[in-house]
Amino acid sequence: MIEIHQLRRSFTARGEVVEALRGIDLTVPDAKFFTLLGPSGCGKTTTLRSVAGLERPDHGEIRIAGQTVFSATKRTYVPPERRNLAMVFQSYAIWPHMTCAQNISFPLDSLPRSRRPSSAEIAESVVRTLEAVKLGGLGSRPANQLSGGQKQRLALARALITNPSVLLLDEPLSNLDAGLRDDMRMEIRSLQRRLKLSVLYVTHDQAEALSMSNLVAVMRNGLVEQVGTPREIYNEPATSFVARFVGSINSLQAQPVQPAPVAEGNTVFDTPIGRLTAGAKTLWDGVGTRQIVFRPEQVFVQPEAHTGNEDDSQENVLKATIIRSVFYGQYLHVEVDVDGVTLRAHVHPSLEFRRGDKVRVTIPPQHVRVLPSDDDLEAPSTGATLDDFDDDIDPELRPA
Repeated sequence: MIEIHQLRRSFTARGEVVEALRGIDLTVPDAKFFTLLGPSGCGKTTTLRSVAGLERPDHGEIRIAGQTVFSATKRTYVPPERRNLAMVFQSYAIWPHMTCAQNISFPLDSLPRSRRPSSAEIAESVVRTLEAVKLGGLGSRPANQLSGGQKQRLALARALITNPSVLLLDEPLSNLDAGLRDDMRMEIRSLQRRLKLSVLYVTHDQAEALSMSNLVAVMRNGLVEQVGTPREIYNEPATSFVARFVGSINSLQAQPVQPAPVAEGNTVFDTPIGRLTAGAKTLWDGVGTRQIVFRPEQVFVQPEAHTGNEDDSQENVLKATIIRSVFYGQYLHVEVDVDGVTLRAHVHPSLEFRRGDKVRVTIPPQHVRVLPSDDDLEAPSTGATLDDFDDDIDPELRPA
């Protein structure tokens, strides 16, 4: 288990002080795949590097497997090599002049003599690890003769040979092409399950986070916006930022219709396209402005001629006109005009629509969520981002 409590980290660059982490709290359960998801500069890599010991936070505490590896108040700092973890970098950091076997054995060969396994034990571990990452028989091949996917597996193997309690992965698939990236997602996830590893994974790719993780933490401006399972993050976003960042979204400003309904019932809102009903789970609490959000795949579009006999009293049924229809194979992307407002829908690819077709749009109330308006969201503390700081971090702030 990894426990992070009130972690803060600031950088100084170009005369500006930027709060990379602004007091985050996270718990990564044992033997689970936990992903930090967010845009560039949100603090996810800083969090990962702090867990690894490559960054010294300004405030807070980090515990790994019950051991305090960092505490600002207690002045505790355990160096990376004593944290029993391994890290795979975005660039892989593979030594091109070495063979695959030499790359993998390097962490064991570098141990002090008193802790170093015998040559026979190291050779056996290398063979076993190569097999685990599907590189069996390639131990003698020079590392610079591997494909992109093989290099990624080699970096994983080098991290796994020390039997770490935690595996840290910093966007390890970003250098791969789309097809290979999909394959490697499943391989890494399968490896994690098989070895029962605790994994802390960093990515800005929503598909990676949703398809690989047990839990996802969405980060923004040095803070954690929401932690949940992939389904919870996607279907029940806690903030407007999470709803927009994870997948596509339709968003409308909303005001509750008075008088307010009873707590157990649905809530009716006035919106730019008329009155819409939101499910009971998304009741308006009477504080601040609100917006209604719903996913394109939760919008049903039918030709008007096929729905003429339906009950007009049905909730959230709107008349619309097709603006655009794009075939994507797996679904049909449709944009419709409702009273001057454009809504997006992902419908079954067997449907066919043309620009100007009259349709009826249905938005089931159980799929409609009510979230704080963008106006209520906290603004970033500065206009600069961490992307600007790689070459400009104050030397005094770098870890020893």
